[in-house]
Amino acid sequence: MAQSMSEGFKILTRTASPNAFHDSYHEVDIPRCHENTRVAVLEKIGDWVNLVTDIAAFIMWLYGAAGAGKSAIARTTAEILHDQQQLLATFFFSRQDSSRNHVKSVVATLAYNITLSVPESYHIITSSIEKDPHIFHRPIAHQLRKLVNDPLQQLSRQGVRYPTVIIIDGLDECLNHDERTTFLHAISTTTMTPQWDSASLKFLITSRP
Repeated sequence: MAQSMSEGFKILTRTASPNAFHDSYHEVDIPRCHENTRVAVLEKIGDWVNLVTDIAAFIMWLYGAAGAGKSAIARTTAEILHDQQQLLATFFFSRQDSSRNHVKSVVATLAYNITLSVPESYHIITSSIEKDPHIFHRPIAHQLRKLVNDPLQQLSRQGVRYPTVIIIDGLDECLNHDERTTFLHAISTTTMTPQWDSASLKFLITSRP
């Protein structure tokens, strides 16, 4: 018997931006890294993800001019990490797409991805939305805490293992500078807390300088 969709999940799916998924069919024209290209960059990212390097930062910033291949690297990395079951969620900004040239759908998209990557998170995330159906109108730091950090912390305490990498591609494609700043501040303030192991989540963020 098919399980009915919860009200919280309905709100989540309405707010998320499917076009922002790394494997959205709208993005088939974005190139992947060709074999044996950008090997050094991909290896450095892999070492950071797997704690092979002494870099302990929970954010890695990949920057370069337009056309430098940042999105190709981000997409290839997403595919590699997905195959290795290390990819938690992604959001690919695009200034030409009104569903993903702002931050309003970022947390919803990440949370939707998390329910797929970590099925145990489904009821925690959807219950939070049902308790506050207007949560996506609240500050982004509040959304990030309630729908990403708190559910993952709860699962961690229960011994549930989950992927740890979130990829945010093309942050400069967010048209509002203040929104970009607010989003980065939210990541910093909600993940770097005494109760949260900052090594649990890693953010790969790409943008122009």
